[in-house]
Amino acid sequence: MAKISMRVIAATLAVATVTTAGGLGIRHSTAATTVPSMCAKNEEVVFGCAQGAKLISLCATATPNGPTKLRYVYGAKGKPELEITDPAAFSAGITGLSGGGIDFVRVKTADFAYVVYTGESPGWSQDGWVIEHNGAPISHHVCKRGATGPDVWGPVYAAKLPQAPDDQAFNPPGWTGAKPSKHGR
Repeated sequence: MAKISMRVIAATLAVATVTTAGGLGIRHSTAATTVPSMCAKNEEVVFGCAQGAKLISLCATATPNGPTKLRYVYGAKGKPELEITDPAAFSAGITGLSGGGIDFVRVKTADFAYVVYTGESPGWSQDGWVIEHNGAPISHHVCKRGATGPDVWGPVYAAKLPQAPDDQAFNPPGWTGAKPSKHGR
């Protein structure tokens, strides 16, 4: 029997649970609650990663009568340099892998896109973020530790984002399908 990534199983359960109950109940390890982020106290950390003194964050706010609202923020703690909240800027997707996958959110503004991702398959896991210009990656950062919040990707599913078109699928830059570089969790 082939091993199946627990994150993929959790994501599958999250889709079913979020659309019917509006919440998850799936919890990651307590280490995930200490993800560095620029999210406000009333927001849930979906993704947070430090790059030197800068932070990249994807934050979520549940709404009582609609999809979860997402906010993408980049900058130094307390000094955002880029903040995107327009729901039309966000799309999501999943790149399937043998025994796992890469979940990603792409946030577009003008000629630039900012992609946060989390990937897992037997033997490796990787979280990171990429800056794209006119559809081509120009910067790639791999997080030094797990970057997802306690509900993993659940808030993204609750946001009911449009799916990224097939021609905008995502793979980490330089990755050819072999094991990407591994980070510790």
